[in-house]
Amino acid sequence: MGTPSISGRFKCQHITYNLLDDMEQRRRAEEQKNGMDTRREAEAEKGKNTGVQRRKRKPFTTDPVENTLYACGVGQPEVRSVADVQNVLFTEDDFEWFNATTREIKFRDMDEPLYKRMQPFHEIEFHLGDNVLFVVSSFVGDWDSRTFTDLVLHYDVISDPNQGHYYLHDCYPLQFIDTDEVKANINKRAPQWETFTSYLESKGKLRK
Repeated sequence: MGTPSISGRFKCQHITYNLLDDMEQRRRAEEQKNGMDTRREAEAEKGKNTGVQRRKRKPFTTDPVENTLYACGVGQPEVRSVADVQNVLFTEDDFEWFNATTREIKFRDMDEPLYKRMQPFHEIEFHLGDNVLFVVSSFVGDWDSRTFTDLVLHYDVISDPNQGHYYLHDCYPLQFIDTDEVKANINKRAPQWETFTSYLESKGKLRK
């Protein structure tokens, strides 16, 4: 068998180089395709994980760092002034917990009894940051003979004479709880009440 001519060798080398070029191009195309698929999978997994994280971080819309729960005393409604906001009666740091079932607020010991601080005021406003959550129509004690069909802060000294208990009741006395007027008021403030209890739960101060 004869030796291939120079032109024949060049022709074979040219074909070989073409084949190698084709193989290299196919290899790079395959790598590029696989790389794109890998990136798509990574992005999809990232999006999936982000979605899960967002669902887990869903709770309360208010920011506990920027907002503080507090209550201030308000004088007669017709003479309400900016100064009323400065009459802070207590903040979230002044009570240990709120029981959503019994409606009792357990306050910490204060220098001045809370019921004495509340007596001069006609209403009590509960605030969360700059927003008014709801207005407690009055501060009432067991000695009060009046009837209230809206939210009240009730000071109970009958059940425990040695230590009074405070309750956020929907009316006073509680025998009126099933009246249409009381039910309407409960429904009207339901969103604010949900915000109130959710915030306390986020601070570890809600009992059920």
